[in-house]
Amino acid sequence: MAGRALLYLSLVAAVCRPTAGARARALSRRLWVGSAASAALAARAPRGRAADAPPRDLRDAVERTVADALAGGARDLTVYARPTYGRESDDIYYPPWLAGEWLVSSKQTGLVAPLGAELFGPTGAYERARAALDEPALAYRARFARVSAAPGGGGEACVCERPFTVASISRAAMGADAVLAAGGVAQPDGALLEGATSADELEVRLRPSGAGGRTFRVQLQVVGRSARATGDGAFECAELTRQTVFAEGAAQRGAYAPAAAPSVKEIETTSTYDLQPSGRVLSRQRTATFLVADGAYTLPSSDLAALARARAAGRYAVDVRTYELQYARAAD
Repeated sequence: MAGRALLYLSLVAAVCRPTAGARARALSRRLWVGSAASAALAARAPRGRAADAPPRDLRDAVERTVADALAGGARDLTVYARPTYGRESDDIYYPPWLAGEWLVSSKQTGLVAPLGAELFGPTGAYERARAALDEPALAYRARFARVSAAPGGGGEACVCERPFTVASISRAAMGADAVLAAGGVAQPDGALLEGATSADELEVRLRPSGAGGRTFRVQLQVVGRSARATGDGAFECAELTRQTVFAEGAAQRGAYAPAAAPSVKEIETTSTYDLQPSGRVLSRQRTATFLVADGAYTLPSSDLAALARARAAGRYAVDVRTYELQYARAAD
């Protein structure tokens, strides 16, 4: 979850920086509420990996994406295919050396548009994403809680404290007062049930700085997750999260009144973690955004036309970004 939340806010930060009207329009369509991170959470999906899908080499996917970004484009579309794993566990169980609170620095390092700039996003989205490569790193805190044992006899482990980490990233990316609520389970009236948390779903309410006072309700649901230790001091994981963003309208007699149709996308965040001799942790991450059929109605006519011309958009990511993260102990 750390990876997803961490990355998701880097994308939010990118859409918060355009001016006035462009900023509000971008937020309603592309707000990314993440992993830590990643960063977050998703729809009920079958546990386990699809029978015909071999284990995916997550580290290789990240490294090949980094190479493609340096080369200027996707050289093998299979690297950007929609993942086939289901929810292989009820949470991501990180190695015990990640337990505790960390100061995190997250920097976007690469950008790939596997299906071309036309499907990357609305007009100007690709250029804005490229400009984000020159922006300074995002700094925030992440926290992992120790658990006695991972399921299946996996030994000592830790899990990401999702509400804390998501709120920390949100404030760093969108302003100190941007988070109105985080960490509850959504209720029919739009309120949050405080204290009810889940590794599979999370709702966040945001009022980003510079968005003209608009409020956004973001629902995150984990569709799939996969994780494994790959050596001493090495770990990799991935989560596919369905993100639904509502631009909220004025409240009417205490009820939630949506101002527009929600934006729906699925984002896979793939992360590798490597423990350094100094005790710090180096993480490389990749976010891959997929268009979803039931979210197509939120696209403008120009995007729908492009989608009709590119059936591959349902099978391959349209927006892929890479990041490098440095973790230092908060007590250091």
